[in-house]
Amino acid sequence: MKKLLYTFLAVSIIFSACEKEDDSPNNGSNNTLPSLIGTWEITNETGTETSGYLEPGTGTEVVTSTENFNNNYPFDGYTKFYSFSSDGVFTTSYYINGSLDHYHADSYLFEGNNLTLWMDGGGSTYQITTLTNTTLIYSWNFSNINEDAGDTTGFWRNTGSKTLNKYN
Repeated sequence: MKKLLYTFLAVSIIFSACEKEDDSPNNGSNNTLPSLIGTWEITNETGTETSGYLEPGTGTEVVTSTENFNNNYPFDGYTKFYSFSSDGVFTTSYYINGSLDHYHADSYLFEGNNLTLWMDGGGSTYQITTLTNTTLIYSWNFSNINEDAGDTTGFWRNTGSKTLNKYN
C-alpha cells in the first residue's frame, strides 16, 4: 500500500510540474501585457494613404491619390516615444534635439492582439504583430466611405505599420 501511495504521489508531482502555463498575451487583471508596460521609442513608420471614388453603377474604385510614407526616427533631431503604464494610460512625448517639445496623455486597452489607442478624442484599434521585451510592431488598415459627396461616393484608406524599440 505504501508503494502505491508513493507511486501515486510521484506521478502527481510529475504531472503538476508539466502543467502548461498560460501563454495568452493578456494577464487577465487589467487587460495589459506586462512587457507592453514601459517606454517605447518609435523607430519606423511606413504605410500608404489612398483616396478616390467609387464608379457609379459598378462600384469599382477609381484611385485619385496615393501617398506612400516611410519615416525612420530619429530624423532632423526629432524623436517620438510612447509610454504605457499599468493603469491604462499612455503618453506620447515628442523631442527635438533631446529637449521635450510637447507631450499628451491618453488611454489604451490591450486585448488579445488588439491595441486600442484613444488619441485626440477618438479610438483606433491596431493589430500587434510582434511584441517581445525589446520590440513592438503593430499595423493598421483603416478605411472610410464618404457617401455624402453628392453624386459621387468617395473612399479613403490608410494602411501601414509602426516599429518601436523598448527604451531603457
